[in-house]
Amino acid sequence: MTLPTFVAVGAPSGGTGAVTPGLPAGWAADDCHALVTNTKRAEAQVSVTGYTFYAAAIPTGDNKVSVFLRNAQSGDAAPTVPDSGDHTYAVIIGFRNPNGGTCTVDASFAAAVVNAASTAVSWPDLTTPGADRMVLQVLADGLDATGARFSGQTNANLSNLAERFDNGITSNGGGGLVIVTGEKATAGAIGNTAGTLTSATQALLTISIEAAGSGSQAITGALFTDSQAFYGATVAPGTVIITGALVSDADAFYGAMVSASYAVSATLVADSDTFYAAAVTASNAIAGLLFTDPDTFFAATITADGATQTITGELFANDNAFFGATIAPEAPAIPNRGGFWGGRVTKRFRDEQREQLKEALRREAETTELLGDAYDRANGVAKVAFEAVGVPVPASIPDSIVAVARRAPDHITTALVNDLLRAIATYQRQQLEEEEAMVLLLVA
Repeated sequence: MTLPTFVAVGAPSGGTGAVTPGLPAGWAADDCHALVTNTKRAEAQVSVTGYTFYAAAIPTGDNKVSVFLRNAQSGDAAPTVPDSGDHTYAVIIGFRNPNGGTCTVDASFAAAVVNAASTAVSWPDLTTPGADRMVLQVLADGLDATGARFSGQTNANLSNLAERFDNGITSNGGGGLVIVTGEKATAGAIGNTAGTLTSATQALLTISIEAAGSGSQAITGALFTDSQAFYGATVAPGTVIITGALVSDADAFYGAMVSASYAVSATLVADSDTFYAAAVTASNAIAGLLFTDPDTFFAATITADGATQTITGELFANDNAFFGATIAPEAPAIPNRGGFWGGRVTKRFRDEQREQLKEALRREAETTELLGDAYDRANGVAKVAFEAVGVPVPASIPDSIVAVARRAPDHITTALVNDLLRAIATYQRQQLEEEEAMVLLLVA
């Protein structure tokens, strides 16, 4: 809770007609303005436009003191206090709620009058209904003079006791005003404020003022959609001022309720983000994460020409390495000289193999025919050679080639041997090729 603070006292105004007291210097909207007047006791109570009459103390003598109240508004001008029928003296004192907003004047007040010749002042006691009150004490006297007339204020229950105004006028018998303020930290009786006055006739009032909205204000309701750190908030009385970061991240704020009609004047969250759950239609199934990051691919399926081939395991550890692939073959692996595994022989390949085999058989027939011609030619040459040298023709001509060569002319021997060797080499090469082709065909 916080006390109201004193702002200033405006310029006083006095005379026998209407008067216009000035507003306190440095005043602001929502300040509490207390208009205090001294008028002749016998005259009717005046009213002041824009101000609410609060209380008056009316002695049996000539002078009474009255208090009018107003919460200042932007654009206010000095008020006019109408002619009371005799003398009128008026002054305005201002107070401010340091928390923002207005001040509140307690409903109860204490009034007293002194008609004896004593100059001793004793403002009446008042019990404040709560703590942190500014106590306003005013006095009207009948001294026909100007200048100070009061001194020596004391009160053991009030702190910061101070005289705020002390002056008067001389019109129609004249009169003066004295204003004293003090602070009461706790609820309860304030006791009597004493002092000394140069005049005997007195009318006194004691008033207590509080800062509107003082006391703890409860905020109820769900503030956040989830549990977040709530820290750094300061809630002050009156207009609620919330400062500091309220949450550790941006969450929806809703449902706040303030127990009194106090405005929340700060933004509670940095922004209002809404999170919507992802909607998946019935026909679309999400079977897990396909990627743990942009580099890793899981559960790929590769479709080949024949049956579907499944590759399982992680394919990539990163952008560069390929490992862990398993290919399910359609047929048992077939090892051969070419290192071919898991292959499939298509119709086109079988047709090519058949054509190759036909070609090999044709070449074999040609080779056989060529070899026969070579043998026939060798037999003929050998027979001529044997007859030329007078040697009987043996049963196995190839086995006797060496013997023939020793006796036959060089050109005959050379031609015979070269033809025969070429024929045999060609036959052996063709035979090897045909055997390999046959193996491939049988495997296929």
